[in-house]
Amino acid sequence: MKLPITLFSFFFVFLLSNCAGQKNFADEKKTEQIIAELTSKKVKQEKNETGDYLLIQEEKDLTSAFFKYWIFDLQSYKIIEKGSITKGEISWINPYQIKIIRYQEVMQLNEPSKNKEEIINLRKTKQ
Repeated sequence: MKLPITLFSFFFVFLLSNCAGQKNFADEKKTEQIIAELTSKKVKQEKNETGDYLLIQEEKDLTSAFFKYWIFDLQSYKIIEKGSITKGEISWINPYQIKIIRYQEVMQLNEPSKNKEEIINLRKTKQ
């Protein structure tokens, strides 16, 4: 009696893990399709620590300091925030907040930095 139960348990676990793998593959394909609709440029993708959100940003090239970004909710498959940055950077600072730094055009010697910083709180954005 133990052998059939053990075989059933093994088969059930194998089946569940295989389905999860197929779901992840399907999710990745869906994400790739959405990114392809957003831009034709190469992108950098970075999930937050919990895997709920994806920060997508166009890779910077040498010809332009301008790039676009999107924040993607992986639960609903929707863009919840988008924008563009000229001379700056964007990055996760914790699982639900993103910092955008926009560099000033010209820096003066012996003057404090006038870079502009913005925090996007995804908990407020989602509501």
